[in-house]
Amino acid sequence: MDDSSKGVFQRLRGDIETGEVDDDVAVRNGFIRKVFGILAAQLLLTSAIAAPFFLSDTLRTYIHTHLWPLYLALGVSFAVLVPLICVRDLARRYPINYILLFAFTAAEGYLVGTISSTYNVQAVVLAFFLTAGVTVGLSLFAMQTKYDITMLGGVLYSALWILLLCSLIMIFIPGVRVLQTVYAGLGALLFSAYLVYDVQLIAGGRQLEIGLDDYVPAALNIYLDVINIFLYILQLVGDSRNQ
Repeated sequence: MDDSSKGVFQRLRGDIETGEVDDDVAVRNGFIRKVFGILAAQLLLTSAIAAPFFLSDTLRTYIHTHLWPLYLALGVSFAVLVPLICVRDLARRYPINYILLFAFTAAEGYLVGTISSTYNVQAVVLAFFLTAGVTVGLSLFAMQTKYDITMLGGVLYSALWILLLCSLIMIFIPGVRVLQTVYAGLGALLFSAYLVYDVQLIAGGRQLEIGLDDYVPAALNIYLDVINIFLYILQLVGDSRNQ
């Protein structure tokens, strides 16, 4: 067992005789609960906004014939995401950090609903449950494993840029099912790895860990991981209504 793994287990062990837990461990555990509580609220809001778009024929027809809400949602997403990522003090300032976070979440809910409306309901439901299983399983793995994934941040970042370049190439060669499947599979794998990475940053005790005041950026990171996993899985399992 490496030194970082020993540190994790030592922090979680606490005092066996008294049953007490070290203060820093208790604070970190409270931070983890707070982050996942925020994440749960984000995912519920996203689901509530997105679900009617692929369940209702009327709404589906509206969003496909009126594009201005889509452009508005895209604009809100970028306008909110940039300051949350780039301005650290803003992401820590209550209640503006919550306002920005849930404004971004609402906009993402519309975008997810718009994308989901192009697929069959069965495919969306299947992708939802697969994403839930992947998220829970990988989160538990990230908490329990002795491997320090936070050391691989540079590798994941490089892979993300490669994926973005591939997405640009895909624009010029649309309709090739095999390439779309490979691209979606790689995207799902990459953001699954990012999910493990971000959960370990929140759990702490590794080479890198996120600060206790950065609960909003922490929730935002995991939220983006989950949403991207869902969208890539949807591409893998989904049958477009337009096909």
